[in-house]
Amino acid sequence: MVVLTCGCTHVQLRKNTIRQSETLTDIYEQQVLDNLAMFASDPGALPFFAFPNQGGTDVTDSFGADGNLSFSSDTFTGAGLAGAGGRGMSESWTLTPVYDARRLELMRAAYQQVMLNAGCATIEDGCPDNDLLLRQFYTGTVAGESIGEFTQRTGRTTPACFQQCKWFGCGPKPPKHKNSTCCKVGGHCGTYVWLLPGGQRELTKLTLVILDFAFNDAAAAPPTPVDPPESTVNVTKYFSADGQPTTKEAAHEVRTEVVAQSRVVGGAGDGMNIYEVPMGMKSGLTLPPLAPANTNVLSPRGIELQQRYLQRR
Repeated sequence: MVVLTCGCTHVQLRKNTIRQSETLTDIYEQQVLDNLAMFASDPGALPFFAFPNQGGTDVTDSFGADGNLSFSSDTFTGAGLAGAGGRGMSESWTLTPVYDARRLELMRAAYQQVMLNAGCATIEDGCPDNDLLLRQFYTGTVAGESIGEFTQRTGRTTPACFQQCKWFGCGPKPPKHKNSTCCKVGGHCGTYVWLLPGGQRELTKLTLVILDFAFNDAAAAPPTPVDPPESTVNVTKYFSADGQPTTKEAAHEVRTEVVAQSRVVGGAGDGMNIYEVPMGMKSGLTLPPLAPANTNVLSPRGIELQQRYLQRR
């Protein structure tokens, strides 16, 4: 018996694990149905949702045996044998509630959209704006493509997939079905909702949308367009021995700089220096450096040109 008990433990554990996994869908859908009943009672309600983040399945078999022999003097008087066995099973889920205001706000928008499509509620005053909330979540921006366009482009399940039909019944009492175990019913404060024939498809869409809001973060905003870097050019400058600009043929020193294309003035093939026109200068007037490259003292020629420039201003 001990051998048989130990050999069957893993079989029972496998069955229990699979059955427990099947309850995940039941947990999700039951919460969605209960929320639907709550919004059928009050379209301005605050939704709730919790998801299992860890669980466990345990099967424990035990067996014990006890035997005894009885003697009186040298005479055998009796014998006894007792045995006991047992099996303990446990299953558990640990739930994590959704308490983030932004996620609950999105769930509220989804439930209100379902109630609106079913003709059970009217459009609110626009605060919050459910369309903007959904756009921000799916596309990362309140402008641009609509939720319907996003759904067509990506193929994802969004509130734009909800059909404008009443796929669930609503009333103070759930209907009586012959096979009540297969009838999915949600309730809240005396208001009940139940699936109508063909309603499972819409319930699945709504459950997937709620799970999307519970698990996934909002889409990142699209990147801001960045202007391409400005092109640059190599500028060659020619200087005489005293540090003054000169022609290529008379140059004593040659300097090369990399500058932005927009800063370049003058012709590139005239053999003369090419200078940037400083802000505020008159058109056509170009100043040479105020000092030679190897000194910190103004050259006489530089002083003279600077004085002429100041007189013209």
